[in-house]
Amino acid sequence: NGDIIPLANLSIGAHGFAGFSPQQAGTWKRKNYAVYVDAEADITENFTLGAAVRFEDFDDFGTTTNGKIAARLAFTETFAVRGSVSTGFRAPTPGQSNVTKVSTTTIDGELQQRDQIPPTNQIAMALGAEQLEPEDATNFTFGAVWDVTDRLNVTVDYYNIELTDRIAQTGTIVISDFNSTDPQFAGINCPNTKAAMGDLSLCLQETGIPGAADLNSVSFYTNDFETTTQGVDIVATWALPYSGDHSGDLTFAWNWTETEVDNAGEEVDRNRVVDLENFNPQHRGVITYQHYIGDFRFLARASYYDDWVNADFSDDATPAGANGAGYTISCVIGDDDCYDAEWIFDLEAGYSFTDNWSVVIGAMNIADEFGPFDKENLDANGNFDLNTIGSGNTYAQSTPFGQDGGFWYLRVRADFD
Repeated sequence: NGDIIPLANLSIGAHGFAGFSPQQAGTWKRKNYAVYVDAEADITENFTLGAAVRFEDFDDFGTTTNGKIAARLAFTETFAVRGSVSTGFRAPTPGQSNVTKVSTTTIDGELQQRDQIPPTNQIAMALGAEQLEPEDATNFTFGAVWDVTDRLNVTVDYYNIELTDRIAQTGTIVISDFNSTDPQFAGINCPNTKAAMGDLSLCLQETGIPGAADLNSVSFYTNDFETTTQGVDIVATWALPYSGDHSGDLTFAWNWTETEVDNAGEEVDRNRVVDLENFNPQHRGVITYQHYIGDFRFLARASYYDDWVNADFSDDATPAGANGAGYTISCVIGDDDCYDAEWIFDLEAGYSFTDNWSVVIGAMNIADEFGPFDKENLDANGNFDLNTIGSGNTYAQSTPFGQDGGFWYLRVRADFD
């Protein structure tokens, strides 16, 4: 239409991520040692009990002790239950604690500069960051194993994982919303910028972040939220009753996983919470059939992915529920990107010439599904419009089955004694 849209100022070599500059480079190290013991015994013929304990010392985070108790009880020769309780510990990496990384991203169809800064940076701390601490986990599992018949086996397992002080990046913090003269930045040493009433990006550059003058937003790693993840795994395998040189087995696997943010701090924005809870499909199923005829084998697989949501750069202003979580989902174009469930199909055939030589031909995603269009590129009527609006991506970047379509392959295997 003849309009000229000026590009934002971009750092040299900007193309997503231009790499680390000499000013961003550094050397960080950590020393730690651990001692652990693991024991398992058959208490009775039908009851097995296991226990483990691990002590670890970090020179920068101190010590931690974690344990696990696991048990298996067989009621009959064909049915048993199993379960475990354990605690976990994960220290932040030196990279998470110290990395500075400038990248180019697309927000509402415009290129913008975003910087990941260390949580110990003085401006990050003024925005609510603190030195990273280890995250802790409490884990519980319970399940059963059942040989229904000689040919049919079923396992069912439930798991629950509670994470506190969880480590992850904050959402996008738009620094143009702040000014270096705001009271929360009173202790920041950037006198030149403050004297000129400059914006926060200039202050960041003055405090040692290279290229920060062109930044639109920042993010940093934080411990500032807690989550509970629970799920169920079901796996059933059936060896089909063929005769002669025919044989086959049918496997069904289904998983349900749900993550809830129990507590989110002020630095974890609305879109980050929505993604933590909805970015991955809650339900996934896989049905696989394999058939063998002499030296031939055939495989067919159907994979199901439940619907999912990518908050992306949603403008939805729905207020949070308790503890900074519990946001509602808005599938209106311009808010959350909501994608429908999908089936993906794979086929494979193989032949063994000898015990040492075989050939396999197959196709993954045989229907050539490229994934849904990125909904950031849809206009108000739901029509795809890559040229004038959106993220610049043709396909959704969050698709669980990829965006490259079908993949055909030919594999030859040779075993040399």
